[in-house]
Amino acid sequence: MSEIFKTPIFGVLLSLICYLIGQNINKKN
Repeated sequence: MSEIFKTPIFGVLLSLICYLIGQNINKKN
């Protein structure tokens, strides 16, 4: 059961990290 829930959350976390990195790059430029 937990495996099914862990995978989508991991994907969401990756997306969030990528989004935050993009925001930081936009702020620097």
